[in-house]
Parts: sequence; C-alpha cells; structure tokens
Amino acid sequence: MGPVDAESALTEPGLQLFNSPSLGYQGIGLNVGNVKGLGQKPGKLDTPIARDVRVREAFELAVDRRPRTARERR
Repeated sequence: MGPVDAESALTEPGLQLFNSPSLGYQGIGLNVGNVKGLGQKPGKLDTPIARDVRVREAFELAVDRRPRTARERR
C-alpha cells in the first residue's frame, strides 16, 4: 500500500491499518468471526462475507495474483 492509499485508509472508520516492517509480503485478511475483539472467543458476524462461502470464493477468484512487472510498479 502506498502512502496516499494508507492515508486514505486511516480515514475509514471500520478499517484498521497494521504497519509491517518486513518486505515482500502482501495479504488480505477477512474477519469472519472476531466480533468481540482480539483474544476473545469467536462470535457470529452477520455480514455477507461471513455468512456466505460463495462471497468469499468470489472474492478469492477476483484477486489478480499475476506478478507485476517492474514497469507496472512505477
């Protein structure tokens, strides 16, 4: 995530931004059960992505996993 994207993400009320000093890893995490906070027992999250496995599968299929070339990174 670039600096402009990070700055924009910080204004989203339902989004948390985690800073990681490592290089070469990008990931997307989907919360489908942590409703009471970190370290608490999972609960039921009533959102489409939590309720319906087809939504999660569609999201997975929508992610472009092809490596970007050096030109595309600029």
